[in-house]
Amino acid sequence: MRAPVNVAIVGTAGASELAQVLADLPHVRLRWFCGHGAGARESLARAAWQSPALMTTTDLGRVLEDEDVDAVAFDTDPFTRGTGPIEALAADKHVFVRGPLATSLAAADQLVALAEAHDRRLRAYHAAPFSPGARRLRSLIDSGSLGDLFYVRAVRAGVAAPGTHVLWHWGAEVVALVLDLLGDQPVEITARGESHVHADVLETVVADLRFATGISAQLHLSGVDRATASRTSVVGSDLTAILDTSERRELALFGSATPAPADENGLGATVTFPPLTAADPLRTACEGFVAAVRSRANLGGARESAAVVGVLEAIQRSCASLTPTEPVRFTPDPEVIQLRAN
Repeated sequence: MRAPVNVAIVGTAGASELAQVLADLPHVRLRWFCGHGAGARESLARAAWQSPALMTTTDLGRVLEDEDVDAVAFDTDPFTRGTGPIEALAADKHVFVRGPLATSLAAADQLVALAEAHDRRLRAYHAAPFSPGARRLRSLIDSGSLGDLFYVRAVRAGVAAPGTHVLWHWGAEVVALVLDLLGDQPVEITARGESHVHADVLETVVADLRFATGISAQLHLSGVDRATASRTSVVGSDLTAILDTSERRELALFGSATPAPADENGLGATVTFPPLTAADPLRTACEGFVAAVRSRANLGGARESAAVVGVLEAIQRSCASLTPTEPVRFTPDPEVIQLRAN
């Protein structure tokens, strides 16, 4: 029997969702919990109470010195996790992070280079591409079921916590989803952003992404809209797909060539709902990361994760431009052939 993958968690909550998911995987053993940021001591106390066998510390160095630790999972946001992922990769640990890989493309590229140099797996987790509806939609796009793709339109709206930068919060999920669905990176980006309540953060962002294939993607993010929305439309020559996580049936197809009868809600015969396989997005991502660690077959999505950061940075740069109508030229990573959540 193969030895389990020993994982250390770095975070602010001893019983976080990430820790619980990893602990539940059959080939994983949680070895350390490293408290991070304000309230670290309280987090350590909760972790020790809930998992007495788990070693706890506030010193990441102790974790990285442990030769039995295979991977470090950072359950922290990219603005506060500091140099932890760099230190972990330099110590020959595999790295999993929640949210954007970094806050700049230069920092993301540094992490990818370290992962490649040390032959370690590196992945940033964004929930959107791992939802059951998104995974089914990706398979429909890959099979050509939607026909020739025209454009994608994604809307994320709601009331964000005070001071939240929606581009790096909700925008990261949207960008990761769009790149994953299209399996491509944009070559041109135009965006504008506005601050409504807090002058130092963008609370609304509208971005236009152009791809070399001729496909475009329009993103609309708002953290001050009281009408909550989480909707992505993929418009093709044969079908339009609507991915909406707020709906009971997450994925709907419009314009089917073989119409289904109207359902009990009175929806028209041209609307169909593909069956979805129920799965927790975080568990799916963690299983893929652990499989990459155990197989040593790939980098676990490192370059794909960096590509998301590159697009976010380009959008932010366009928003700050004095001439926002002038597009930002974006250079795709030539080594990312297809952006896919493994």
